[in-house]
Amino acid sequence: MINGINAGIIVSIVVLECTSQFFARKFYESGKNMDKFYYMVIAFLLYAPILYLLIKTYDYSQFAISNAFWDSGTIIGTTLLGYFVFSETFIWQEFLGLGLVILGAVILGVYSEDVSKS
Repeated sequence: MINGINAGIIVSIVVLECTSQFFARKFYESGKNMDKFYYMVIAFLLYAPILYLLIKTYDYSQFAISNAFWDSGTIIGTTLLGYFVFSETFIWQEFLGLGLVILGAVILGVYSEDVSKS
C-alpha cells in the first residue's frame, strides 16, 4: 500500500505540474505573445520543485511506481483542467481511457510495496 507521506508528495508534484501546464497553456493561448512570456517563465520555474519532490518519492517507493503515480495524477489533473478551465470536450473513448488510468492508479496504490528508508 502506498505510504501516506509518499502520497502527499506525489499530490504536490501533480498540483505543481498541472499548474505549470496551466501557465504554459495560457502562454499558448496568448498567441505566444512575448508580453505574456512570464507565463512560460512561471511554467518553467515550477519544474525545479517537481524534480526535487520526485527524488524524495524514491525514499518511499520504487522508481517505476513513483513515476506511474505522477503520470496518472497528471493525466487526471490536466484532463480536469482542460474540461473545467479551458472548455475542452471529450468523447466517451477518452473518458474510458481516463477511467482505466484511475483504475490502474488504484491497483498500484493498493499493491505497491512501501520501501521507506527509516
